[in-house]
Amino acid sequence: MSKSPQIAAKELDKILVEARTLLNSAGDDAADHAGAVTARLRHALGQAQDRLNAFGTDVGDRARKTAKATDEYVHANPWQAIGVGAAVGIVIGALAARR
Repeated sequence: MSKSPQIAAKELDKILVEARTLLNSAGDDAADHAGAVTARLRHALGQAQDRLNAFGTDVGDRARKTAKATDEYVHANPWQAIGVGAAVGIVIGALAARR
């Protein structure tokens, strides 16, 4: 899943809006239509759950790839990594001292 978080959130929001609409219409439908409405609602919520799971898996995969790339870079360039870490620490310290 290579979709951006914004696109995934919009798709999920669309599914949840449909689910809310179905829930609201469930009270208005006659008893014989309740089964169909319930089935549509279950399907919409199942889709939302599947997309959330896929999005979570995608985020996890990206985090693992980033961590691996960072680890490889640090092992290949230890002194540069130390320098960057020190510079970041100095910047954070300077910002914290201002408050």
